[in-house]
Amino acid sequence: DNQINGFSGAAAIDVFGWVDMDASGSATVENVTINRNTLNGSTKAILAWTYANGTGTPSVRNLTITNNQIAIANPSGVGYTLDLKDVQGSSILSGNALSLSGTIGGGGTFFHAIDIGGSRTGSWTIADNTLDGNGVGTASTGIRIRSTLPASTVINIFANDITEYANGIYADALSGVDVNVQLNNIAGNSNYGINNGAGATINAEKNWWGSASGPGPVGPGSGDQVSDNVDFTPWLTAAVTEAAVDTMTNGETLNLPSGKVSATFASGSGGSADVYLATYGSNP
Repeated sequence: DNQINGFSGAAAIDVFGWVDMDASGSATVENVTINRNTLNGSTKAILAWTYANGTGTPSVRNLTITNNQIAIANPSGVGYTLDLKDVQGSSILSGNALSLSGTIGGGGTFFHAIDIGGSRTGSWTIADNTLDGNGVGTASTGIRIRSTLPASTVINIFANDITEYANGIYADALSGVDVNVQLNNIAGNSNYGINNGAGATINAEKNWWGSASGPGPVGPGSGDQVSDNVDFTPWLTAAVTEAAVDTMTNGETLNLPSGKVSATFASGSGGSADVYLATYGSNP
């Protein structure tokens, strides 16, 4: 495994697969962990991408991006804090704090926190992150999901705080992409909590939308708005304070980070199950 740990300052971390001019071979960058960095600046902070100047096949696979503190102030123009393109395999983005402040230069209207796209993208688990847009930009988005994704892509968005963007989550018209959004606090976003295109429905059950009455306007409530093609029922009537999820099998145990609650999959029961644990500020 490759580790990028402990950096601080106004710098970008760039993970890329590159095949040089006229080359026909392959280049694979995989199993990279980006952990416990403290980054600030006015442009992109973490990039993952590939480039082939010829017939070669570069790839980036299996990234783990965890526990980073990233603050973007007065972005120089439109862009993304995390620009994640064509990351293959299974990747994890968890425990990070991303914030935006100031104004966007050059007359820009958006600076997204996380941008995911590319026709070779595999699966992403996005969990336990704090995304704070601070009302910067009339079109800024917490998690931007692009139509360039293949139908085989799976994106699981779990137990995040996504607040004060124009759109908490914004998806283009997706063809077959499996997007699951559960046990998140999605509140204070000025346009939509989730804005989905005309493609596949997003599973957004069991989220807090900032109001016990649920989301609007296609929903019945006064919380963050959702568009068509969003399955928001049932919703939570209180904010999530702590959560954990795992696919469990015989004898495995899942714990909340605080240790207050745990669940054990009974030995000998066979099979597997997706197990969710969460605590709330009041009874949901």
